[in-house]
Amino acid sequence: MIDPLLHTAFFVLAALAIVFAGSTFSELEDAPLLRALPKKVGWFCLWCAVLALLIVVLEHTLASTR
Repeated sequence: MIDPLLHTAFFVLAALAIVFAGSTFSELEDAPLLRALPKKVGWFCLWCAVLALLIVVLEHTLASTR
């Protein structure tokens, strides 16, 4: 039971690092960067989930061995 929670926590930590690193180039000041960070991390995680779902659907339909 702890593995999915641990993997989710690691994914969110990695997503936070990726989004923070990318956001430092678009925001010059710290205050707007920190205010926008939760929303950007949320969008990043949402689109990662959409991409993962799309990959699973394509794998099921195109790469099926049955």
